[in-house]
Amino acid sequence: MADSPTAMNPISSLASPISHENHASRQLPELAPLRHVACLEEDMLPRSVLIVDDNHLICWGLSRSLAGQEFLVRTVGTGVDAISHVQIGDYGLVVLDVRLPDANGFDLLRKIRRISPGTRVIITSADGTKENRLWAAAEGAAGLLEKPFTIADVNEVIRRPHSGESC
Repeated sequence: MADSPTAMNPISSLASPISHENHASRQLPELAPLRHVACLEEDMLPRSVLIVDDNHLICWGLSRSLAGQEFLVRTVGTGVDAISHVQIGDYGLVVLDVRLPDANGFDLLRKIRRISPGTRVIITSADGTKENRLWAAAEGAAGLLEKPFTIADVNEVIRRPHSGESC
C-alpha cells in the first residue's frame, strides 16, 4: 500500500476516476466569451456580485440564492470593506444596504459609481419612501428594494435591462 499512487498522493483518493464513457456523456455547456469580466456576454447579467450588509442573515440568504444561480458572490459588512473590494475587484453588481455601521449607503453609492461606473448598484433599505427612491435613482442606482424583500424582487432588478432605467 505504501507504494500505491493513493498512498503517495492522498488527494487522489478524494477524486473518483472518470472513465472515457463517463467523461463523454457529461456534456458541459460552452460558456460564451466574456465581454467584460463582471458580466456575461449573452444576457449581460452581472456575473460577480458584492453584497454589502451588516445583517449576516441577509448576506447569507442572498449569497446562497445568487450562488445557486451561478453568480460569483462575496459579502462584506462595512462601507470600508465595500470600497476596498470595489477598488480591487471587478463587480458587475453591488447590493448595498443604506445603513451600515460605518457609512451611509447613499454616500457609498456615489463612491462606487466614481470608482467603477459600469457597476450596477441595488440599494436595500427599511425605508423605501418616495424620497429615498428618487435619491437612489438620481445617484444612478439600478433599484431600491425595501426590506423585507424576496429573492424574486432581487432577481427582477438584476434582470431589468440596463438602460438607465432605475428604481
